[in-house]
Amino acid sequence: MRDAQYNVFHNAPSLVFIVGKNNYPFFLQDCSLAAAYFMLAATNRDLGTCWIGLGEYIEDLELRKKIALPRDYHIASALSIGYPELIPTMAPRKEPQILSIV
Repeated sequence: MRDAQYNVFHNAPSLVFIVGKNNYPFFLQDCSLAAAYFMLAATNRDLGTCWIGLGEYIEDLELRKKIALPRDYHIASALSIGYPELIPTMAPRKEPQILSIV
């Protein structure tokens, strides 16, 4: 992260920031659900996404100003989005194991 050449977003063509108000008690849960649904909707449109975990630690004042993010809002998730070179096939699923029948 200290390397000026390192790009945490891996030069993705587009980024989406899911943000929430700091003092809202469930902002992280609500924003996480919004991000997950956004990722599912993107996949349905043949787009690839990646949740960038370090995105929630962004405190760069210049970036916050550029995206007009008020001081009392926090980045809950940062998503890179673009057209993937390939879409991997689904992994084979194992049969469920029933451990107990009540």
